[in-house]
Amino acid sequence: MVSLPDRSTAGAWALVVPLSTALGVVLSRAHVPAAWIVAAIAVSGAFALGRGQELRVNTHYYRFGRGIIGIMAGLPLVSMAPATLASFTLPGLLFSVLTVGCSLAVALALARAQKEVSRETAVLAMLPGGASTMPLIAREVGADYRFVALTQYLRLLVVSVTLPPVAHLLTPPDSPGAEQGAYRFRLGATVLILAIALGGDRVGRWLRLPASGVLGPLLLTVACGLDGTLAGRKSIA
Repeated sequence: MVSLPDRSTAGAWALVVPLSTALGVVLSRAHVPAAWIVAAIAVSGAFALGRGQELRVNTHYYRFGRGIIGIMAGLPLVSMAPATLASFTLPGLLFSVLTVGCSLAVALALARAQKEVSRETAVLAMLPGGASTMPLIAREVGADYRFVALTQYLRLLVVSVTLPPVAHLLTPPDSPGAEQGAYRFRLGATVLILAIALGGDRVGRWLRLPASGVLGPLLLTVACGLDGTLAGRKSIA
């Protein structure tokens, strides 16, 4: 049974959602990378600090959100041709090993310097590229998800602020912009996405995966995307 939020929680979200949306529109029009994520972080973080307590999230919405994040993490794996993906495998593995190695070294140094920070928390906080995923994993493995979220989103905020001028300096003046394909609504794919987001956690727990709420939907996305269902290579509607 779905329980209704109390007045305090409902009132908080009634302010956070429209303010986050408004700021997201402004940042998006300003071409800020990850504009909607940055907007939500800024508004919800400021609101939580102002109230002195964190915003409470409905369990069902939280599970659904984790599923969507898992789907988004899996889509890049199925959106390119197998031959193209294979050509990136070796460089990707080498770069991943180097990146993870540096992150682990910094994480262990942090855990040694700050005794109140556990190794699990330090590792999840230092691993790059997982601002939306690492806090969820931290909560499920018992790490300090607040510290992980703060570190990951501070990194994302720094990247979002510094990326536009750096990209402008590195992009040739006559470089063509990326072409965006037209979006076409497909009922079958939409239903499948909802099913994966809602049921992926159960599949992950059945497979005994860590962070089942994220990895379960991710694996289902890859499995369903192998035939082009989610990658857009075949219509199921």
